Amino acid sequence: MSQKDARKTPRRARAVSLRVKGQDAEGHTFIDEASTLVVNWNGALITTIRPLSGGQTILMLNRENNKEATFRVVGMRTDKMAETGGWGVECLEPEQDIFDLGPVDASNSDA
Repeated sequence: MSQKDARKTPRRARAVSLRVKGQDAEGHTFIDEASTLVVNWNGALITTIRPLSGGQTILMLNRENNKEATFRVVGMRTDKMAETGGWGVECLEPEQDIFDLGPVDASNSDA
């Protein structure tokens, strides 16, 4: 099974301005600006200036609609064909629908 087939919901390329809040490895609280590259109902690929770490919990605020939800950092992704990369994050509160994707159903599929 390919990684695309293993996805719970289809991905959508969408740039969304975010505010990310969390704690660094030393336990210090941080608030940083970030942006999405790709979103879906279960998470996103985001870019940040601050390095994140797998398993880390962060709070993300969509600056366009002021919706927020808690996410878990899955890991870092790099694209060797381009100079893009980012952090894969999984939404722990998908019912918050912070990216305004609407209900999950077959009509939303664009994969």
